[in-house]
Amino acid sequence: MQKSNNIKKYLYSQRIYYFFLLIFPISFIIGNFAINFFSLLIILMSFVFFEDLKNFCRSNKILSFLVLLNIIFFILHANIINKNNEIDNLLILNYHENLDEYLLDNLNLNIKTSLSILKLFLFFIVIQMCLDNLSLKQIDKIFIFWKILLSILILDTIFQYIFGFNVIGIQAEFYPNNCENYSYEFLFSQKLQEHNNCFPFIHIWRLSSFFGDERVIGSFLAHMVPLTLVSLKIDDFKSKIYLFFCCFAIFISGERMAFLIFLLTLSILISYTIFTKKNFLFDMKLNQLIQYLLIVISGIILFSLILNSSKVLQNRFLEVKELTFELKKEINKFDQNKSKFDLPYISIWKRASNNFNESKIIGKGINYFRDCSYKKQNKNYVYPEILKKYGKNSCTTHPHNFYLQIISETGIFGFLIFMSIIIYTILRAVIRFDKISQSKYFYYSILMIIILFLPFKVTGNIFSTFYGTLFFFLFSISSFFIRKEFK
Repeated sequence: MQKSNNIKKYLYSQRIYYFFLLIFPISFIIGNFAINFFSLLIILMSFVFFEDLKNFCRSNKILSFLVLLNIIFFILHANIINKNNEIDNLLILNYHENLDEYLLDNLNLNIKTSLSILKLFLFFIVIQMCLDNLSLKQIDKIFIFWKILLSILILDTIFQYIFGFNVIGIQAEFYPNNCENYSYEFLFSQKLQEHNNCFPFIHIWRLSSFFGDERVIGSFLAHMVPLTLVSLKIDDFKSKIYLFFCCFAIFISGERMAFLIFLLTLSILISYTIFTKKNFLFDMKLNQLIQYLLIVISGIILFSLILNSSKVLQNRFLEVKELTFELKKEINKFDQNKSKFDLPYISIWKRASNNFNESKIIGKGINYFRDCSYKKQNKNYVYPEILKKYGKNSCTTHPHNFYLQIISETGIFGFLIFMSIIIYTILRAVIRFDKISQSKYFYYSILMIIILFLPFKVTGNIFSTFYGTLFFFLFSISSFFIRKEFK
């Protein structure tokens, strides 16, 4: 009887884990409330099925210990170091009209950050626990569903680029112009004839698809695609078309970093295919060669036409050149003509690095970077010291690079504690390389880790709802496949 109950409980928990992992990416589309709701729900469910959580922690003692160490350190740091900074920065506090309100806001922010840290690291463990209790067949079905979901997003993004709004009427972000707001009503009205030169794709600045006001479709696709490749055969023509349209959707989204990440993904895929398959280029069939050439030539022509027709999109990608120029200028310390583009990341990263130099061991405190402005007569002003030294563009909520965020806010000590999880994951991959190196799951997991931990990319706040949850979600799945032996 007891055995029968245990089997029923196992099957019930397995269905819950399967359903949760299947639909969880949809929460990123719905918004932060859905992300928090579903992530907290599965964490609570892990305590309902506590035996599964306990078994996971027992079989992964080192990983569980490192996660616990991170939780304790970052929560203590958020509440103790930040409090000390408030006392040390009384001079800055003098800028605020209502100091009590400022201190209360900081306290609420620290509590919110502490809860977010606890949720994200527990979520990292729970996702792996869920996967541990699923069969490989169920996991493959999840990846197939994610591929279908991404395909819908890709098609909707292209639709939004062409018409200026997506299939449910969500508008793209336009560069200021004299054209009407694009909508279904405008598309089928006589006004369109009066504005025959107002093609949406000429004026589009950023796309969002179903994400609404959040312009993150490119980043979401670039980070999610590597895992969906598990359900594809790279040599298959359908896979090539899928990757081509994904690349195109990311390109027209206007997200430069996402596009560079995806190009890196394609480069690694091509390199892996060439080096792992002996005589790949010589054994290639004529129809395969034609497929590759057709896709490459079509891509070059299509992307060139888009850049030539849209000065807005052209300028966004030209800023990448300007950013490289500014970085070289900072490194070499020589004077050049001022860039014509406004590049806030240089001043942001410079401010973050200086914060680190001021407190290298324990950092300046979590959320310290966002404390750069004060409110006076219901208006926000950047602190004169920061404005003079780094400029107004440096005043943001985070450094836009999670390496700089962690090392500037928690110092070398916090950085090493955080990196201990990835170091442990990489060591496990090296130790088990001979056993699992032939697994496609292992290969795509390594690809995902490379993308997640690229050092010089622009990122969101590592402890935020959207980027933080997406980061730990994908890292958790990658870590799981490095631990497991799948063919």
